[in-house]
Amino acid sequence: MRTDYLPYINKEFYQDEDAYHFNSDTVLLGIELNFKKDLSILDIGTNTGALLIYASIFAPRLMVGIDVDERALMIAKLNLALHNLKAELYCSDLKDFMYEPFDVIITNPPFLEMDKSRRRYNQAMDQSFLSLEELFRGFKRLLKDNGSIYMIYASEYLEDIIVKAHGHGFKIMSIKPVYDTKKKVAHRVILQLKKGRHQKTRLLSPTFIHDGKISER
Repeated sequence: MRTDYLPYINKEFYQDEDAYHFNSDTVLLGIELNFKKDLSILDIGTNTGALLIYASIFAPRLMVGIDVDERALMIAKLNLALHNLKAELYCSDLKDFMYEPFDVIITNPPFLEMDKSRRRYNQAMDQSFLSLEELFRGFKRLLKDNGSIYMIYASEYLEDIIVKAHGHGFKIMSIKPVYDTKKKVAHRVILQLKKGRHQKTRLLSPTFIHDGKISER
């Protein structure tokens, strides 16, 4: 196990040397979180707990994380204890997870199509472990009316996300494209969705990745 620091909040963080590590996607979503204090938060695919630590800045009254990787959850428990944070952690598939609805759901779900030989190591990235349809069914079941979702996903699936959102009764409140400066098109989108009454969708100014560093221009 190795020790790193979560960018922008500079909090110490343990990671497994031989498993999935937090990356720029985790950080991009973490720094875009913005909600009121004293809310209930669910992190879907919490892995080693990075997004829960970013969410803790907003002093939630309840934090819950779920993941299918028991080893990752053990490290998440260590990370939370390191910062005197409390969260309920469950090893569970989303479809099997039962809980009272939450005020906010945050997620950096898997969205890559992985070769079968690499799936065990990369289950945190392989969409065969959590499809968009299953994800949105979970949103509908586990989010309160007028609750918010914060998620990051591969940009090429934006149309699919829009279709799923409308089909399950969600409105996309904002879309923030993310560009790697080595590429000509956005490779990620950060989305806020709501369940209930909404305003029009906002297309936010983009974020850029320069050699792994995040900037607004």
